[in-house]
Amino acid sequence: MVTSDANLKTVAGYLGDASYADGQKLVAALATVKPVVYQLNDSIAEKGADKARFHVGYLAQDIEAAITKAGLDPARFGMWTKTALFTVTENKDGTLKQTATVDTSGNQQYIQMLRYE
Repeated sequence: MVTSDANLKTVAGYLGDASYADGQKLVAALATVKPVVYQLNDSIAEKGADKARFHVGYLAQDIEAAITKAGLDPARFGMWTKTALFTVTENKDGTLKQTATVDTSGNQQYIQMLRYE
């Protein structure tokens, strides 16, 4: 649940306020990240590059890098997430098996996301 209700929050500080050092670092870090214009790969595959819509936003990897460069842990901020990918298959007996999704080198694959709200 994402809420704006003050009764459900403990305020750590205000972005840019001198009394909240991490907030100042975060604002400065995010100001270095440029928005991009992009097409979703699935849409390109389905519709073709000439018909897939363009979107405007940020790349999660750019946000992660900027926050890390500022000396902060991106995982401490709810705006950025990194989740391990898994493949679920059904066994012959009907039970499910979860297997890590890995690249050609055997490294765990992840998806990064931004929460714009």
